[in-house]
Amino acid sequence: RASLNSDPGRGANAGREIITDGDGNLIQYREEDFTSHRARVGGELGLTWDPEDSREASLNASYGIREVDDEEFSNRFAPDGTETSRAIFTFAEDEWESEVSGDFAFDLGPGRLKLIGLQRNEDSAFTENFKFGASDGSDSSDSIFLQSIYENESILRGEYSWNGSNESDWQVSLEGVYNLLESDEQLLSGDLTTAPVLVPDSIDGIEVEEIRSEAFLTHSRQLKPDLRLHASLGAEYSEVTSAGV
Repeated sequence: RASLNSDPGRGANAGREIITDGDGNLIQYREEDFTSHRARVGGELGLTWDPEDSREASLNASYGIREVDDEEFSNRFAPDGTETSRAIFTFAEDEWESEVSGDFAFDLGPGRLKLIGLQRNEDSAFTENFKFGASDGSDSSDSIFLQSIYENESILRGEYSWNGSNESDWQVSLEGVYNLLESDEQLLSGDLTTAPVLVPDSIDGIEVEEIRSEAFLTHSRQLKPDLRLHASLGAEYSEVTSAGV
């Protein structure tokens, strides 16, 4: 099984924004024009293996790319209609994500063992740019905010199931998980006459890790023709650490 998909999007709006004080008096109005371009392209692949014995396996993989580009122009006016300033805001995002998962099951001893694994990754880069200039040239600014986020998730799980007496079922499962989140930010600032430069001490970042494990014992049995008992006993351990710069 294989598939490709595309999800483009286009949007726009334009109009007047009214700004008033607490008494409803007009203090400013803005003529704004907004456009948005979004696109996502991806693909999926699925494979299964089922020979004529107790073994069976499956493998699934997906990959996608997402892009966002938004832009807004804002001309600002005093209540008497005099233009006071202009501003431009742009937002861009570039993202990719991938996921691979699979499982393998086979008979072992009196029961059946199933091994499951999953690996997911996502990387996103954001850029926000705000340009502002007064109509009389007395004030201007140009700021850029950059952010990147990386996510990782790894899961490994094992399940062993067997049938007991009196139509009972047993299952033992073990699972281990590793999660990672990394985020980095920086700010650049300037005016419309010079290129923005890095703001001192604006570089920031954080890294968060989680290690989690769990174990469960599940049992079910038929008590009456219309009544079945299902019980489980489990334990989970999780450790989360974080570091920032």
